[in-house]
Amino acid sequence: MELQLATVVALCLFIAKGTFGLHLINVSVPRYAELHETLTMSVHYELDDASLHSVKWYKDDYEFFRYSPDHNSMNFPVPGIKIDMSRSDMNTVTLLDLQFSSSGTYRCEVSTEGPNFETLFSNENVTVRALPASEPIITGLQPAYSPGDIIEAKCSSPKSKPQATMTWYLNGKTVDRHFLVYYASSEDEEGLSESVLGLSARAEVTLFPGGGPLELRCTATVQERTWSKTATALLASLNNQKLAQDDFTNQSGRACVSLLLLLTSMLLNYGW
Repeated sequence: MELQLATVVALCLFIAKGTFGLHLINVSVPRYAELHETLTMSVHYELDDASLHSVKWYKDDYEFFRYSPDHNSMNFPVPGIKIDMSRSDMNTVTLLDLQFSSSGTYRCEVSTEGPNFETLFSNENVTVRALPASEPIITGLQPAYSPGDIIEAKCSSPKSKPQATMTWYLNGKTVDRHFLVYYASSEDEEGLSESVLGLSARAEVTLFPGGGPLELRCTATVQERTWSKTATALLASLNNQKLAQDDFTNQSGRACVSLLLLLTSMLLNYGW
């Protein structure tokens, strides 16, 4: 039994580390990369007494880069791949101007010379994305509301791919979906989409804690990253600026009507 266990352990070490000396220490490939940016991937290995034959990089099983001590570096055309050869060698490969077609499964394969001819490899997935250029924008929110007014606001996140997931928070709590207004979006020529989520709710005194301001916060999330924007509104009262503004507007309207009547009377009296 002990002999069988030792054989299994030896076999595992044989598979993981190579037969005679090749050890794949680390393959560094980021999970996400940004559209039109640069992507650098690296591999670290130990040869011990073996001699390096080649380091090959593949995308979706198509070889696009090869390094060998005898032939230095070579590249092969693959859709979505543009290599910076000056920054690519036995340990590193650098891609330029990433496109959405650059997304895929990348494999690094390290091989040694004979007589052993060992080969070890590692696969990693990369997703190219386009993040929003800025935080969300809140529009439509008024500075103050009277009880019974309808609070209507719209939150917009700049174009991205994948499309941002939008969420509204009212005084720190997630807004119920029954108060949300959904807007359709369309893709541009690069496949990017703006994300827009509206809110429509009746203003209640309970939404203004202690008579203080109501707080609305909107978040836009793309994968593991989140952007947010916060705005506030006051509860209208006889002394606040909203009612004062309404009163000013009403007085201005009455003054305009009086002036119009006066001008009409003058025209009639002078026969104009």
